[in-house]
Amino acid sequence: MKVSKLMSIGAFLVFAGVFVPINAQEAAKGSGTERESEFYVVQVPIEKIWSHNKGYVIQYRKAALMDRKAYLPLSWFVREDSTSEAPKGEIILLGPGKVWPHMSIYYKGGTVDHVRLYLRKEPDHITWGRIDPHSDYDKNFENITDLKIDYK
Repeated sequence: MKVSKLMSIGAFLVFAGVFVPINAQEAAKGSGTERESEFYVVQVPIEKIWSHNKGYVIQYRKAALMDRKAYLPLSWFVREDSTSEAPKGEIILLGPGKVWPHMSIYYKGGTVDHVRLYLRKEPDHITWGRIDPHSDYDKNFENITDLKIDYK
């Protein structure tokens, strides 16, 4: 008698553990509680990054042998004061490991809302480069309000 009672309880627990979560998921789908994000995220592996006094130059791969550059102004990464809104850019330093540097671009309504750069903190990492101090990159950082990644 005790064995059959234990088997009944065990069968009920298995049934409840399998079918109740499935029904709860189906009910949530139909209840309208799901929210779709207003953001569209693009993740781009970084081939090379250069620090410049006006921002960051990011080199990424378009196709097998074609590289493109994106220019992110330093103003995107600086908060004006404690009352201003969060900066448009954020840098997250990666420790040693297998995670490759990349950037995540968050678009909202077709324009860039914010950017996160995931960079290796080791300055001798292969993705960090040095800009020739005599080269004129200043003009590339002027009037940047959006960031379009070219994959075509």
